Amino acid sequence: MKAEITSAGVRDRIRAASLARQSAMFLGAALCLALAGCVARGNWQAEKPLAPAGLAASRTLASAQVDAAAWPADSWWRRYGDPQLDGLVDEALAGSPSLEIAQARLRAAQAEAT
Repeated sequence: MKAEITSAGVRDRIRAASLARQSAMFLGAALCLALAGCVARGNWQAEKPLAPAGLAASRTLASAQVDAAAWPADSWWRRYGDPQLDGLVDEALAGSPSLEIAQARLRAAQAEAT
């Protein structure tokens, strides 16, 4: 007569082993699918790099039409009519250096670094 397994601990171990086996199979299948996406298929060839002469701004922007009227006004944000935004921009502009001051600071930093 065959002895039946009735111990709860043994059943739990069997379930855990079955779950571990199923998890390993699932992870293995997922890994195979992920790696299959990395496989080069067909007659794939790398694209030829562009020649530096073809990337020159004078050639790429030669046909660009620039309209001065399309450029935003100096105080474009005022069109929103938001006093809080006006105050924030005014505060930022008051605390920002002019181009001349920024260049002077840059020259001083470069002189100090050398």
